[in-house]
Amino acid sequence: MLNILQKLDGFDDTTLTIVGSSEDVLYRRELFKEIRLLGLEKVIKFEGCVKHESLPYFYHSHHFLIFPSGYRESKYTIEGCPSVILEGMASGILVIAGKAKGVNESILGKDTCKILKDNNTNTIVKAITNLVQNEKLRNVMINNSRLLVKKQFNLVLYIERINTILKELVSKQKHSK
Repeated sequence: MLNILQKLDGFDDTTLTIVGSSEDVLYRRELFKEIRLLGLEKVIKFEGCVKHESLPYFYHSHHFLIFPSGYRESKYTIEGCPSVILEGMASGILVIAGKAKGVNESILGKDTCKILKDNNTNTIVKAITNLVQNEKLRNVMINNSRLLVKKQFNLVLYIERINTILKELVSKQKHSK
């Protein structure tokens, strides 16, 4: 993410807010060291862990949610469908996400969010630049992602899915006796 800030030409007022934290002390130490070396102290803000009710502020005060996946098993990462992506989509923020099985299967791609082929810095910079320069695409993605979350990830539907699964499990258990 740090290299992305350096490569975004023409975006002088760009800032990066990192919400959440890592338990890995060595990782944090190296991250802060790299930020100082790159001279990015004034453009990166660390919020750490925030209360869930504070998240709407962060979604509404930013233009992008960039979620590059980290852990790789094969050509995909193992993330499931992180709630932060769904929350961002529901909030109307543009989502740029790394290639992960759960994200690819449930988010559907180009009409709802930008799914990266890889987490390469240049790929992310290109995705951001393309979205900044294309207002029509931004609006389509924002509208489609809100609709997707509303239709496929709402609480009523979620409860119905859980209920169906539980009924199937109970039914299988009755038939196995």
